[in-house]
Amino acid sequence: MAGNEVTSLEHNHPLFLQATDAPGLVLVLIELTGSENYALWSGEMKLALMGKGKIGFVDGTCVKSSYRGELIAQWEKCDAIVLSWIGSTISSELMPSSLPQEFYSQGESKSSYDHSLFTKRDKTDIVIVLVYVDDLLISGSNNSLMHEAKETLHSNFKMKDLGELRYFLGIEVMRSNKGILHNQRKYALQLISEARLSACKPVSTPMEQNHKLTTVEYDKHVGNVDDAELQEAGSYQKLIGKLFDLTITRLDISFAVQVLSQFMQHPNESQMEAALRVIKYVKGSPSLGLLSK
Repeated sequence: MAGNEVTSLEHNHPLFLQATDAPGLVLVLIELTGSENYALWSGEMKLALMGKGKIGFVDGTCVKSSYRGELIAQWEKCDAIVLSWIGSTISSELMPSSLPQEFYSQGESKSSYDHSLFTKRDKTDIVIVLVYVDDLLISGSNNSLMHEAKETLHSNFKMKDLGELRYFLGIEVMRSNKGILHNQRKYALQLISEARLSACKPVSTPMEQNHKLTTVEYDKHVGNVDDAELQEAGSYQKLIGKLFDLTITRLDISFAVQVLSQFMQHPNESQMEAALRVIKYVKGSPSLGLLSK
């Protein structure tokens, strides 16, 4: 089997992972607290997993026995990430978690909101460790405390210090005397290319002003036959999922993406056009991001 089989997966392959598909990513804002909100939580989670192209790990259509060679390891990686997505929205009372034994003696604690996030405090200083599969992002307010955390991790795991952060989970990090800029330029350009909008003219706003989007049910009720329902809802769901990933650094599209996500189950042609308009807007400034001073 070719060594580049995993890296050459098409974006619609069930084992394909976006750069921002990190463990512990919160896909839905509803926390499962018990049987009283299970139906609502599970419905939202299924839609979110459809948008990520990972519903097969839940409904049993994407099974490990279907793959061979390097794809087995890729399946295990995807499966672990999907489980972490689900676990991150389950109340800690329903699914208590425990810390790795190595962290107890160092006074570290695990976030109850993100199961891949660890922190260590010493009086007024803090060190933060974010885990993504086999990568670690370490940051903090005290250099000596950060060095101590690195030494602790070195003593328990095989690690290599890659220096200052420049690229992590699809987010580019650039430093200057004005501050630290975080953007997703590479991810944005990839999204534009996948949508076949590289040659299109950018638009100035993510949504048209006073543009009214209606559900398929509403259109049927009022007799609107001009806006047909999409035959393949999966393409719309995946597109919205990718736009959600882009909102990490593009807060200017957050409202538009949130509105469009309300039509994930039965999208129509006008909603797909509105989603493509968001990409045309991003094309006007793919390097736009967040500046930390």
